[in-house]
Amino acid sequence: METVRNGADTTAQSIVLRKTGAFSGVAIATSEASITYHAFDRKTDRFAVGLMERGIGPGSAVILHMKRSIEMVVAMFGILKSGAAFVPIVWDFPLKRFNEVKRSSEAVLVVTDEVYRELMDGTDEAAVLSPIMAQEQDPAVILYTSGSTGVPKGVVQSQASLGSLFLQYPYGLSETGIGGIEFEAVMARLNHGYVVAYHFEYPIALVNGKRLLLLSEEEQNSIADTCLFLEKTKACSVAILPSQLNMFLEEERFVRALQNVSCLCFFAEPLSDALKNRLFALTEYTGAIISVYGQTEVFGIGWQDFRGDGKMRFSPGTNICTIDADGNVLKKGDKGELAIRTQSAFTAYLLGDVERSKEAYDQKNIWIDGKRYVRTGDLGVVIVDREIRLYGRNDRMVKYHGQRVELSEIEKVMNDCAGIRNSCALVGKSSTGNDVLVAYYEGEHDEDADMSAIRTHMAERLPAFMIPLYFIRLAALPHNTNGKVDYTALKNMPLSCETEPFTGNGKASDDRSLSEKELLIVRVSAKLLKIDEKKLSAASNLMAL
Repeated sequence: METVRNGADTTAQSIVLRKTGAFSGVAIATSEASITYHAFDRKTDRFAVGLMERGIGPGSAVILHMKRSIEMVVAMFGILKSGAAFVPIVWDFPLKRFNEVKRSSEAVLVVTDEVYRELMDGTDEAAVLSPIMAQEQDPAVILYTSGSTGVPKGVVQSQASLGSLFLQYPYGLSETGIGGIEFEAVMARLNHGYVVAYHFEYPIALVNGKRLLLLSEEEQNSIADTCLFLEKTKACSVAILPSQLNMFLEEERFVRALQNVSCLCFFAEPLSDALKNRLFALTEYTGAIISVYGQTEVFGIGWQDFRGDGKMRFSPGTNICTIDADGNVLKKGDKGELAIRTQSAFTAYLLGDVERSKEAYDQKNIWIDGKRYVRTGDLGVVIVDREIRLYGRNDRMVKYHGQRVELSEIEKVMNDCAGIRNSCALVGKSSTGNDVLVAYYEGEHDEDADMSAIRTHMAERLPAFMIPLYFIRLAALPHNTNGKVDYTALKNMPLSCETEPFTGNGKASDDRSLSEKELLIVRVSAKLLKIDEKKLSAASNLMAL
C-alpha cells in the first residue's frame, strides 16, 4: 500500500505517518505473535484508509474498545494516521459510564475486535493512504478520568500537544539531567485506565523504533508472565507502580530478571526511600530509576532521577510557578499550588454539557502575564527554574492504586442511592496497613440502607477501583467549626474488625469448596500478603487486605 506522507512536523498524525515507516525489525511482540515495522506500517495505513472511507478524519472521535493485542495497537495508530482522535476505554467499563463517554465525546465509531476485522476485510490493500492532514488544534486523544461533577471527565489533547510528547521521548530523559538511557524494548503491561500507557509505553517504543512487548489483560499482573518477557529481552524499559514492585520483589525469578531491565519508570505513586532501599538490598539492579511527574492534563513533563540527586526537574520549555488561593504568583521558595505552562497541556474538557465543560476548563487554567498556565492541585515549592519539591494535594483528587480518583464523584453517585442522605468518601487504612476506599454515610431512615442495592447502583456507574471497600453508617457526619465535613475526624476513626469489606459479590466469605486452581491462588496470595490463608476465600477482595 502506497502512502502519501506530508503535513506539518508537529502534529501527532504527521509524526506517526513519518516515523512508523522509517524503522525495520520487530515492532510489537506478544507471547503468541509478533509484527514487523514494515507490516505494522502497512496495516495501520490500511486501517486508516478504512476509516477515511467511512468519512472519518480530523475532528472525529473514535472509541477504542478492544482487548490488548497487536490489532488494538494497529487500530490506535491507524486512527492517528487518519487524523482522528482515539478514545481508549477499559475493557470492563460499566455500560452506563460507557454510554456517557460515547455521548460526551460524540464518537462516530466504536472499534471493537469485530469492527476491526470488518473494517480491515472491507479495505483494499492496494489503496493509497492520502489523509486529510489535521491542524495543530484538532483533537488527537481524549482520555476519560474521574470527574468531581459525578460524570467521567474527558481530557482532550490536541495534535500539537500529543505530538510534543511523542518527540520528547526518549530525548527528554537526557535533556532533564537524568543522563542517556539506552534501551531496545519497552514493556507495555499497564491497563487502559492508566494515562501513562498512552503517553509513555506505546509512543516511546513505536515512535522511536523500539520493540513493544505487549502483555495481555491476563498477563499484565502476572509475575511469571512479566518475568518470561524480561528473560527474553535485553535492555528493556518497564513502567511500574511502586506498590506492584513491592509485591514483585517477593519473587526470586523477578529479582534475577531485573538484570535485563535498563530503566524502571515509576508513576502515579511516590517511590518511598524504604522501597528504594529494599530494591537495592534484594537485587543487583544497576539500571536507571526514574519517577514521572504529571497528571492527565499535563503529563510526562517532570522527571525525578533516583540514581542522581533525586530532585524533580522539568523538560525544557516548561514554565512553573506557585500561586496562592487567590491566584497570585508567589516567589521562589514559597509553598503554594503548582501552576504549569507546557506545550503538552490539555486543550479542553468534555463533560457532556458545553457550559459545564467550559466552566471546568476555566477553573483549571489561570492566565499569568497573558499566558495560560494549568493549575495542578499539587502543593509544592519552586526551588529554581524547572526544579520543585512536592507537598501533597490541596483538593479531593487522590491517587488510589495508581488510578486518579475524584472522591466527590464517588459521593455524588452514592448520594443518588435510595436510603442515603449524605456521604463522604476517603482513603483509609485497613488492618494490614493497606490503602482502602471507605464510604461514610448518613441514612435517610432508621433502618440500615440496602447495601446490595447500593453496591449494584455504584457498580453500574463507576469502574471497580472506585467502589468503596467499606461502607460505614454514622448517625451524622462530623463537622468542624466552619460547618464543613471534618475529614481528619473521619480518618481517625478505626475500621473495626466487625466492618466487613465489599468482596465484589456482596459476601465477606465463601463457604463452598475451592477448586484446585482457586486453592493455589489462595495460598500464593496469602504468601505474598503475609497473612493466614484461612482468612482468604475465593470471594476475598485482595485490595481490602
